[in-house]
Amino acid sequence: MPAVDTDAAADTGVGTLRVGYYANDMAATLTQTITGPDGVTAETDQDTFGLDATGRINQITTSSNGAEKTKETYEFNDDSDSPAAISTVTDATGSSGNRSAEDEPAEARRASGGSPCRGATNTRC
Repeated sequence: MPAVDTDAAADTGVGTLRVGYYANDMAATLTQTITGPDGVTAETDQDTFGLDATGRINQITTSSNGAEKTKETYEFNDDSDSPAAISTVTDATGSSGNRSAEDEPAEARRASGGSPCRGATNTRC
């Protein structure tokens, strides 16, 4: 996806958003390089999505320059696409937490960038 079509299109130094896919057409990775204000320092951010046996996104790992920053795991109790619980581990601080999916509505997760789809339109998001 060209940088002009991403949320950061107005920012200079924002690279193209690259999307990797699983064989079932679900997103496997989102990768984008952002150049700092100095015009030299670049940071490559990547979200990697894990799928469960039914094809639902059950894990999102966020990394920067290859270092894992956060990992969210979605636990499902039934056949729906709505997780019953979400576990988050933040490697940078060593903190972790568990919460019920009802604690944070899907709209809030999407707005905060915590969505498995980062603004993409997909029936599983």
